Amino acid sequence: MTSNVILQKDGVQLTIDTYGEPEHNLVKKLTSITTPTQKQNWGSGPQNTKILDLLIIEERFNFDGYISQGAYSGDTHSDIADRKDDLVNMFKAGGVITVQWDGKTFTANMEKLNVRKVIDDDNSDKYDGEVGYIVKFTLIKGVDM
Repeated sequence: MTSNVILQKDGVQLTIDTYGEPEHNLVKKLTSITTPTQKQNWGSGPQNTKILDLLIIEERFNFDGYISQGAYSGDTHSDIADRKDDLVNMFKAGGVITVQWDGKTFTANMEKLNVRKVIDDDNSDKYDGEVGYIVKFTLIKGVDM
């Protein structure tokens, strides 16, 4: 089951309708230390690599969703173009965004954003509830320094 994601930054709120489950990637930074084998110990083979785990973990979320006409409760704008601009402006502003997803609230920075327009501006009923923009974005969970 998918749940929508709510993004908030600088007083602007935007709900993205998601489809499919987002990817939740965790990467742990490990340092490996391989010591050389001294010549007199070559017969015993190479030494085991030692791994230093400092518990530095990075969490990334990859969301696929869409923006359509209309607003959810609390959203700043209801027009498709304004909602798309809200998302692009959040990306361009940099810094952290407050994210609500799957019953959790956290802060993250948007690393990557792809927006693809799928409405036809020449269509007189372009705002008939259809999807306006397909969006894909990657968030890295964390706080500003």
